[in-house]
Amino acid sequence: MNRLALALFTFLLLLAPLAAQDAEATREEADKVIGDFKRFYKNANENVRMAAVEDIGETNHPDIVPLLLAAMKDKSPKVRDAVVPALKKQTSKGGVFILVREIGKTRDLETRLALLETFKVTKPKVAYPKVLEFAKSRTFELKLKAADLLAVMPSEKKKSERALMKLIEDKEAQVRGTAIDALAKLKHPELLDVCLEKMRTDKDWRVQSTAVSAIPALRAKRSVVPLIEFMSEAKGRLADD
Repeated sequence: MNRLALALFTFLLLLAPLAAQDAEATREEADKVIGDFKRFYKNANENVRMAAVEDIGETNHPDIVPLLLAAMKDKSPKVRDAVVPALKKQTSKGGVFILVREIGKTRDLETRLALLETFKVTKPKVAYPKVLEFAKSRTFELKLKAADLLAVMPSEKKKSERALMKLIEDKEAQVRGTAIDALAKLKHPELLDVCLEKMRTDKDWRVQSTAVSAIPALRAKRSVVPLIEFMSEAKGRLADD
Protein backbone atom coordinates (compact mmCIF):
# COMPACT_ATOMS: atom_id res chain seq x y z
CA MET A 1 0.00 0.00 0.00
CA ASN A 2 1.55 3.36 -1.03
CA ARG A 3 1.76 6.38 1.29
CA LEU A 4 -1.21 8.21 -0.23
CA ALA A 5 -3.48 5.18 0.04
CA LEU A 6 -2.31 4.54 3.61
CA ALA A 7 -2.95 8.16 4.58
CA LEU A 8 -6.44 8.03 3.08
CA PHE A 9 -7.21 4.76 4.84
CA THR A 10 -6.06 6.20 8.18
CA PHE A 11 -8.16 9.32 7.65
CA LEU A 12 -11.28 7.26 6.95
CA LEU A 13 -10.67 5.21 10.08
CA LEU A 14 -10.51 8.41 12.14
CA LEU A 15 -13.75 9.65 10.60
CA ALA A 16 -15.66 6.44 11.22
CA PRO A 17 -16.24 6.92 14.99
CA LEU A 18 -17.38 10.50 14.38
CA ALA A 19 -19.88 9.41 11.76
CA ALA A 20 -21.17 6.67 14.04
CA GLN A 21 -21.58 9.13 16.89
CA ASP A 22 -23.72 11.51 14.80
CA ALA A 23 -25.79 8.82 13.09
CA GLU A 24 -29.41 8.48 14.17
CA ALA A 25 -30.15 5.23 15.96
CA THR A 26 -32.68 2.79 14.57
CA ARG A 27 -36.13 2.41 16.11
CA GLU A 28 -35.14 -0.94 17.59
CA GLU A 29 -31.99 0.50 19.18
CA ALA A 30 -33.90 3.45 20.61
CA ASP A 31 -36.68 1.26 22.02
CA LYS A 32 -34.17 -0.94 23.86
CA VAL A 33 -32.30 2.02 25.34
CA ILE A 34 -35.55 3.73 26.36
CA GLY A 35 -36.72 0.55 28.10
CA ASP A 36 -33.48 0.36 30.07
CA PHE A 37 -33.68 4.06 30.94
CA LYS A 38 -37.22 3.85 32.29
CA ARG A 39 -36.26 0.91 34.48
CA PHE A 40 -33.19 2.55 36.00
CA TYR A 41 -34.56 6.09 36.20
CA LYS A 42 -37.16 4.92 38.75
CA ASN A 43 -34.33 4.28 41.21
CA ALA A 44 -34.27 6.45 44.34
CA ASN A 45 -30.47 6.75 44.14
CA GLU A 46 -29.50 9.94 42.31
CA ASN A 47 -26.29 8.37 41.02
CA VAL A 48 -28.26 5.61 39.32
CA ARG A 49 -30.58 8.16 37.71
CA MET A 50 -27.60 10.26 36.64
CA ALA A 51 -26.00 7.21 35.01
CA ALA A 52 -29.30 6.45 33.28
CA VAL A 53 -29.34 9.96 31.81
CA GLU A 54 -25.73 9.68 30.68
CA ASP A 55 -26.35 6.29 29.07
CA ILE A 56 -29.49 7.28 27.19
CA GLY A 57 -27.74 10.39 25.89
CA GLU A 58 -25.34 8.18 23.95
CA THR A 59 -28.22 7.14 21.68
CA ASN A 60 -29.11 9.74 19.07
CA HIS A 61 -32.85 9.51 18.36
CA PRO A 62 -35.82 11.94 18.54
CA ASP A 63 -37.65 9.77 21.07
CA ILE A 64 -34.78 10.27 23.55
CA VAL A 65 -35.23 14.04 23.72
CA PRO A 66 -38.56 14.19 25.65
CA LEU A 67 -37.13 11.88 28.30
CA LEU A 68 -34.09 14.09 28.75
CA LEU A 69 -36.25 17.21 28.93
CA ALA A 70 -38.32 15.57 31.65
CA ALA A 71 -35.10 14.77 33.54
CA MET A 72 -34.39 18.52 33.63
CA LYS A 73 -37.00 18.64 36.41
CA ASP A 74 -35.29 15.96 38.52
CA LYS A 75 -34.93 16.95 42.18
CA SER A 76 -31.21 16.14 42.09
CA PRO A 77 -28.78 18.78 40.72
CA LYS A 78 -26.40 15.96 39.74
CA VAL A 79 -29.04 14.45 37.49
CA ARG A 80 -30.02 17.80 35.99
CA ASP A 81 -26.36 18.62 35.30
CA ALA A 82 -26.05 15.38 33.32
CA VAL A 83 -28.88 16.38 30.99
CA VAL A 84 -27.10 19.13 29.02
CA PRO A 85 -24.16 16.95 27.85
CA ALA A 86 -26.71 14.28 26.91
CA LEU A 87 -28.85 16.75 24.96
CA LYS A 88 -25.79 17.99 23.07
CA LYS A 89 -25.52 14.54 21.52
CA GLN A 90 -29.09 14.66 20.20
CA THR A 91 -28.35 15.90 16.71
CA SER A 92 -31.04 14.09 14.73
CA LYS A 93 -33.32 16.36 12.70
CA GLY A 94 -36.37 15.29 14.68
CA GLY A 95 -34.56 15.73 18.01
CA VAL A 96 -33.39 19.23 17.16
CA PHE A 97 -36.92 20.15 16.07
CA ILE A 98 -38.25 19.12 19.50
CA LEU A 99 -35.58 21.19 21.26
CA VAL A 100 -36.33 24.28 19.18
CA ARG A 101 -40.06 23.86 19.80
CA GLU A 102 -39.45 23.47 23.54
CA ILE A 103 -37.42 26.66 23.86
CA GLY A 104 -40.31 28.52 22.28
CA LYS A 105 -42.75 27.13 24.85
CA THR A 106 -40.93 26.89 28.17
CA ARG A 107 -40.65 29.74 30.66
CA ASP A 108 -38.30 27.83 32.93
CA LEU A 109 -34.93 29.60 33.04
CA GLU A 110 -32.84 26.49 33.71
CA THR A 111 -34.42 24.70 30.76
CA ARG A 112 -33.93 27.68 28.47
CA LEU A 113 -30.26 27.92 29.39
CA ALA A 114 -29.80 24.18 28.87
CA LEU A 115 -31.38 24.32 25.43
CA LEU A 116 -29.28 27.31 24.39
CA GLU A 117 -26.19 25.37 25.43
CA THR A 118 -27.17 22.47 23.16
CA PHE A 119 -27.56 24.86 20.22
CA LYS A 120 -23.80 25.46 20.32
CA VAL A 121 -23.49 22.01 18.78
CA THR A 122 -26.47 21.87 16.43
CA LYS A 123 -26.69 25.59 15.53
CA PRO A 124 -30.29 25.26 14.26
CA LYS A 125 -31.22 28.06 11.90
CA VAL A 126 -34.84 27.99 13.09
CA ALA A 127 -33.68 28.88 16.62
CA TYR A 128 -31.82 32.00 15.50
CA PRO A 129 -34.74 34.44 16.02
CA LYS A 130 -35.18 33.14 19.57
CA VAL A 131 -31.48 33.63 20.32
CA LEU A 132 -31.72 37.22 19.08
CA GLU A 133 -34.77 37.70 21.29
CA PHE A 134 -32.87 36.44 24.34
CA ALA A 135 -30.03 38.85 23.56
CA LYS A 136 -32.52 41.62 24.41
CA SER A 137 -33.76 39.92 27.56
CA ARG A 138 -33.72 41.61 30.95
CA THR A 139 -32.48 38.34 32.43
CA PHE A 140 -28.71 38.38 32.87
CA GLU A 141 -28.20 34.65 32.29
CA LEU A 142 -30.18 34.64 29.04
CA LYS A 143 -28.33 37.65 27.65
CA LEU A 144 -24.99 36.12 28.55
CA LYS A 145 -25.80 32.76 26.97
CA ALA A 146 -27.25 34.42 23.86
CA ALA A 147 -24.14 36.57 23.39
CA ASP A 148 -21.94 33.50 23.63
CA LEU A 149 -24.13 31.60 21.17
CA LEU A 150 -24.24 34.38 18.58
CA ALA A 151 -20.51 33.91 18.14
CA VAL A 152 -20.98 30.43 16.70
CA MET A 153 -24.37 30.58 14.93
CA PRO A 154 -24.37 31.79 11.33
CA SER A 155 -25.28 35.48 11.31
CA GLU A 156 -28.17 36.59 9.13
CA LYS A 157 -27.84 40.01 7.51
CA LYS A 158 -25.44 41.14 10.27
CA LYS A 159 -28.17 40.79 12.91
CA SER A 160 -25.75 39.05 15.28
CA GLU A 161 -23.24 41.85 14.99
CA ARG A 162 -25.86 44.52 15.66
CA ALA A 163 -27.19 42.66 18.68
CA LEU A 164 -23.70 42.19 20.09
CA MET A 165 -22.76 45.83 19.55
CA LYS A 166 -25.71 46.76 21.78
CA LEU A 167 -24.64 44.23 24.41
CA ILE A 168 -21.22 45.87 24.58
CA GLU A 169 -22.98 48.70 26.40
CA ASP A 170 -24.86 46.38 28.77
CA LYS A 171 -24.83 47.21 32.48
CA GLU A 172 -23.35 43.79 33.32
CA ALA A 173 -19.58 43.55 32.86
CA GLN A 174 -19.67 39.85 32.03
CA VAL A 175 -22.15 40.47 29.23
CA ARG A 176 -20.00 43.27 27.82
CA GLY A 177 -16.90 41.08 27.87
CA THR A 178 -18.69 38.14 26.26
CA ALA A 179 -20.03 40.42 23.52
CA ILE A 180 -16.50 41.61 22.75
CA ASP A 181 -15.27 38.02 22.57
CA ALA A 182 -18.15 37.09 20.27
CA LEU A 183 -17.52 40.00 17.91
CA ALA A 184 -13.84 39.05 17.80
CA LYS A 185 -14.80 35.52 16.68
CA LEU A 186 -17.08 37.04 14.03
CA LYS A 187 -14.22 39.34 12.92
CA HIS A 188 -16.51 42.36 13.05
CA PRO A 189 -14.79 45.29 11.29
CA GLU A 190 -16.05 47.85 13.82
CA LEU A 191 -14.62 46.00 16.81
CA LEU A 192 -11.18 47.64 16.78
CA ASP A 193 -12.51 51.10 17.56
CA VAL A 194 -14.79 49.62 20.22
CA CYS A 195 -11.88 47.81 21.89
CA LEU A 196 -9.62 50.86 21.81
CA GLU A 197 -12.40 52.79 23.52
CA LYS A 198 -13.35 50.09 26.02
CA MET A 199 -9.80 49.43 27.16
CA ARG A 200 -9.57 53.07 28.25
CA THR A 201 -13.06 53.86 29.50
CA ASP A 202 -14.80 50.73 30.77
CA LYS A 203 -15.23 50.76 34.55
CA ASP A 204 -14.56 47.04 34.96
CA TRP A 205 -10.96 45.82 34.61
CA ARG A 206 -12.19 42.45 33.23
CA VAL A 207 -13.85 44.16 30.27
CA GLN A 208 -10.75 46.28 29.73
CA SER A 209 -8.63 43.11 29.75
CA THR A 210 -10.96 41.42 27.25
CA ALA A 211 -10.74 44.43 24.95
CA VAL A 212 -6.94 44.45 25.18
CA SER A 213 -6.78 40.72 24.44
CA ALA A 214 -8.98 41.09 21.36
CA ILE A 215 -6.93 43.86 19.75
CA PRO A 216 -3.81 41.89 18.58
CA ALA A 217 -5.96 39.37 16.70
CA LEU A 218 -7.46 42.22 14.66
CA ARG A 219 -4.01 42.87 13.16
CA ALA A 220 -4.41 46.62 12.70
CA LYS A 221 -1.22 48.71 12.65
CA ARG A 222 -2.99 51.76 14.05
CA SER A 223 -3.70 49.84 17.26
CA VAL A 224 -0.04 49.29 18.16
CA VAL A 225 0.80 52.71 19.61
CA PRO A 226 -2.38 53.23 21.69
CA LEU A 227 -2.12 49.65 22.98
CA ILE A 228 1.50 50.10 24.08
CA GLU A 229 0.71 53.45 25.69
CA PHE A 230 -2.25 52.05 27.56
CA MET A 231 -0.40 48.99 28.87
CA SER A 232 2.54 51.12 30.02
CA GLU A 233 0.14 53.10 32.21
CA ALA A 234 -2.02 50.18 33.38
CA LYS A 235 -2.28 49.65 37.13
CA GLY A 236 -3.78 47.19 39.61
CA ARG A 237 -5.51 44.01 38.44
CA LEU A 238 -5.34 45.03 34.80
CA ALA A 239 -1.55 45.34 34.93
CA ASP A 240 -1.25 41.98 36.68
CA ASP A 241 -3.51 40.32 34.13
